[in-house]
Amino acid sequence: MKDNKRNVEQEKFEEDDRVIANMNLDGMPMNTKPRFGSLRNRTNDSMYRQNNESLPELSKKELRQISRSATLAGLLVGIVFILVFFIFIMFCIYIWL
Repeated sequence: MKDNKRNVEQEKFEEDDRVIANMNLDGMPMNTKPRFGSLRNRTNDSMYRQNNESLPELSKKELRQISRSATLAGLLVGIVFILVFFIFIMFCIYIWL
């Protein structure tokens, strides 16, 4: 019985587009820049301007070098995190206890 009452109450609810508390604050980034994918103000924002210059084609060697550099950068960040975690564990085992 309770489920039927809840369903009836949910069916009666209609959105009337009233604003109870306006959360738009002047100067906040969500109000100053257009949202991703919106059509408004695309011509005014430099990020959305059409660039007539085409990007240069990368050779296999250049593409391989970029991929290798990105992979090494990711590994370096991962190694730093693992090293910090190891130092924290050593601190907990030998100094804290």
